[in-house]
Amino acid sequence: MNALRAVTRRSALAGVSTAASAISAAGVLLTACGEATQPPAGAKKQATVVVHSRAGAADHSAFQQTRIPIFKEKFPQIDLRYEDIPGGEMRTKLLVLAAGGSIGDLAWNGTFVGSHELLAKGTFQPVEKFIKADKFDTKPYLTASLDAQKYNGQVHGLPFIGHYGCNAIYYNQDLLARNGVQPPPADANWTTDDLLDRSRRVVAGGSASGFIPATGIQECGIAWLRTFGGELLTADGKKAAIDSPDSIAALQWLYDVVHKHRLAPSFANARADFEDGKLAFQQATLGQVAEFRLPASKTHQFKWAVTVIPKGPTNKRGTQGTGTGYALTKLSKEPEAAWEWTKFITNKENGIEQVYGGGGSPGARTDVWNDAKLLSLNPVFGVMVKVFGQPGPFHAPANTRTDEIVKAVDTALTPLWNNQTSAPAAARTAADAANQILAQPM
Repeated sequence: MNALRAVTRRSALAGVSTAASAISAAGVLLTACGEATQPPAGAKKQATVVVHSRAGAADHSAFQQTRIPIFKEKFPQIDLRYEDIPGGEMRTKLLVLAAGGSIGDLAWNGTFVGSHELLAKGTFQPVEKFIKADKFDTKPYLTASLDAQKYNGQVHGLPFIGHYGCNAIYYNQDLLARNGVQPPPADANWTTDDLLDRSRRVVAGGSASGFIPATGIQECGIAWLRTFGGELLTADGKKAAIDSPDSIAALQWLYDVVHKHRLAPSFANARADFEDGKLAFQQATLGQVAEFRLPASKTHQFKWAVTVIPKGPTNKRGTQGTGTGYALTKLSKEPEAAWEWTKFITNKENGIEQVYGGGGSPGARTDVWNDAKLLSLNPVFGVMVKVFGQPGPFHAPANTRTDEIVKAVDTALTPLWNNQTSAPAAARTAADAANQILAQPM
């Protein structure tokens, strides 16, 4: 279900009408004489929960819909209707739906895609009353992932997926072996110099590129900033920090990978080149562990493995915890039923099975990341936990303008990746652009 299904006021009203009809049928039974009788005491109300999910490569929506039959074994009276929205349209679409009163019951909400803005603008409602009533334990959820569902200290949803950032390094084991290069150590005890050295030796073999780092600042670029001790923003989210000496050192290192060390012809096409067997090392999130298991993936043609980002000059490694879940909309027609689905789809079992089912990264829970079944699929999940413990924090802009800052910073850094400016100059331009946005109101 990767195509966006039209979400209009008409379809929303039709959904409400359908749910209302079902409720009416369940609530009032007509006798042959036309008299109304009430349903038996304790009968459960029929409900249809509308979920706005994301269409995309890591098809969370498709996987989650395979779990509906399991959910209905316990809640046969609850139906689920998924309405997928492309990631790039998520923020705008949800704001439009909310403003028009046609938003569903649960909506995609996470570290990015405008989620802090949506929370601040009242698109969602707290679920604290449900947590209290059910005595529901939120402790197993990764701290950074659960924080993405909070506003003013209140939880508005639960995360079904979470990870430690774009700080996994995938490598082609066959390419390394053909060039006499040892793979990274199993415990991930390696450095940025080790990564460069291994990549150089593959390039010297003449058959493939060595390493293409991911430079998008939102998840992948920040991993390198933090590996070198830098940051994108200050912890309070009020000022840019990308022009600090440590951040500039990270940008310089990234520039050198392509333009000094010549480990790849450009920063483009990393995933495609890796899947085609033309690249030794590629950076991404651990979501690709699931995606590479899909039948259509070209990675079945060679042996690959994955490890944790190497240590930087001061033994630091970058991690920025992220999390995506479903938040309860303020206009939800079926909040109780929506809460039941939220608990179910974010539980431990689904958090493990979504990796096996091609649904991306593991669930945003410590009991998922430490589970034996998940570790049997790939030991890197356990290595990630041992290296970092909990994921690093996300420094949200104080005025919630995450999307604008990410776009402005990436635009400012593009000339650097194209070898048209220096790292210090690009960092200053990026910081100025970010600070101008941070100076604007919420």
